[in-house]
Amino acid sequence: MAESARNPELREAFIASDNIMRQSIAGIIAQGIAAGEFRRDIDPQALTIILFAFIDGLIARKAINPAFSLETDVPAFPDLMSKLLK
Repeated sequence: MAESARNPELREAFIASDNIMRQSIAGIIAQGIAAGEFRRDIDPQALTIILFAFIDGLIARKAINPAFSLETDVPAFPDLMSKLLK
């Protein structure tokens, strides 16, 4: 991700991949809403952006500190995701 900020070719590939992943996740969220599994007041696109920002932050933290552990350092992650969706 960091290199894509400096390299135009990587940037294009990163943006294309990121768009595909975001559309896919937003689609899954929309399906969950339609099935009644997730709250109806959720904006799938907005929640996807929030989720990706959170995940990007976790990736950056892990890159800076290899000892970082989702289970140890962010034990409330599963509960947080559940509260965002339900």
